[in-house]
Amino acid sequence: MKTSWNKLFTAAISILTAAIILAGCGAAGESAPPPQQGGTAAEEVSGVDTSEFVTLKMFSISDAPNNQEMADAYYPILNEMTRQKLNAVIDITYAAGNDYANNYALALASGDPYDLLHAASGWLSFESNALKGAFYDLTDMIPKFAPTLWDIVGEDRWEAVKINGKIYGVPSTYNSYAEPSFYYREDLRKKYNCPEIVDLETIGIFLQAIKDNEPELLPSDDYQAQVYGTSFIYNTPYQIVDSQNDRHSNFVINPDDPRKVLSTLETPEYLPFMKLMKEWQGKGYWPSSVLSSTDWGVFSVNNGKAAASFNGQMTNYAYMVPQTEQEHPGWEMNYFVYGLGNPDSVIAGGSARGQMMACSRNAANPERALMFAELMHTDEELFRLTNYGIEGTHYQITDGKLDRTILTDPVTQRFNYFAGSIWDDSVFHLDAIDDWSRRPEFDRQLNERRRNILDGFVLDLSPIEAEYTAVGQLRIELGFPLQAGLVADVDAAYEEFKQRSLDTGLETCRLEIERQINAFLDSKGL
Repeated sequence: MKTSWNKLFTAAISILTAAIILAGCGAAGESAPPPQQGGTAAEEVSGVDTSEFVTLKMFSISDAPNNQEMADAYYPILNEMTRQKLNAVIDITYAAGNDYANNYALALASGDPYDLLHAASGWLSFESNALKGAFYDLTDMIPKFAPTLWDIVGEDRWEAVKINGKIYGVPSTYNSYAEPSFYYREDLRKKYNCPEIVDLETIGIFLQAIKDNEPELLPSDDYQAQVYGTSFIYNTPYQIVDSQNDRHSNFVINPDDPRKVLSTLETPEYLPFMKLMKEWQGKGYWPSSVLSSTDWGVFSVNNGKAAASFNGQMTNYAYMVPQTEQEHPGWEMNYFVYGLGNPDSVIAGGSARGQMMACSRNAANPERALMFAELMHTDEELFRLTNYGIEGTHYQITDGKLDRTILTDPVTQRFNYFAGSIWDDSVFHLDAIDDWSRRPEFDRQLNERRRNILDGFVLDLSPIEAEYTAVGQLRIELGFPLQAGLVADVDAAYEEFKQRSLDTGLETCRLEIERQINAFLDSKGL
């Protein structure tokens, strides 16, 4: 008989509540409770011996659960299912989403034996981390321990994720975008008769209206130099070559002339953009403490602290529109996708490396991790449990779509205990019935845009490691204050930034990267 996970969840909640009453409330942990053995588990899966019980350590780039009581009741159900199917349980460590970059870097550098890790180009610097030896080489293991997954992903997609001929990450099979977007209060735009937001100029008009009329609201509240980091490149014809966290970069190309590498700060659009950042910061469009902030501006919008965030992602967080409008009756939310406002913008989404699972270089159980990844693409029951929660508690299926309207409190009860999306599957994936009505149109437009000509390119920094590291440090030391509008004289600050970068080895780096890109384009016959 099929296990009733909803009944188990209800029973677990009851037991947990009784335990809390008897023992007193303790501090919420940062990871899942220690797993327990017990019961009966299969000793062989797909011909592979699984008689040894193992714990898979997972580092999840997400905030801790919204509802710790519900999460503590969920973990035993998850681990009972994985124990039955794989003789393994999962121990999760959460990294705060708003400071993910530092936490992720620390996790990779720690040497801790994480069996399950997020990995991605761009925002998680997959290529450079792989070249540094951060991940376990899975190349020869996948056909043995995940043969069905090997076939599902397909040869082309496996080739697309290889680094120097090796596979360090398991790609999802569901293409998704992570296009930066301006997330804002549409009701306030209408209230103050601001024009429809279609570009930077109309963004500025909206922010000024908030500054003039809503003294209790910050116009925006994004951390560090995010206004620049998320909006600059999409308002130019360029695409990033050496993607840094949050879409900062040192080098770009113009797809119309891809064999010529440009230093980002020497592009003709850079200095005028810095002057706009100075103007906007001077008008109070974001706090002067921005460089020390770790707040994710989207949360500031949702909790009523700010009117807008430059750091939204329409495709990943489209659900926030109906959810936030439900939480705040009278509010109307909207997104402006920068790349769709500029006809020359390159859309980087849809890459095989956009969402992957990896194992750390010291992973204790990479074989079982691969078997778990295969289950996520072959076992719909486990897929739904790890992506959507308990059916009947966290969601129901309505007309073939994910329906979360059964939640009485969509904020605290929404399932966020397991980041299953890194194994997202094109067959099992469910669109949400309450997703934002405008999302399909945005997705259609994104699919029609110009693609990334460098998809599959792997930048090898080893020949220029010293120079590149020094240039990167200057980007943080001198570039961030300039990009956040926090310098007294933009022209002087820019000239210092450019000259010191050149003195440090900017041109040496540019020439080497240009050489590598030309070799890549030659190999592709482009």
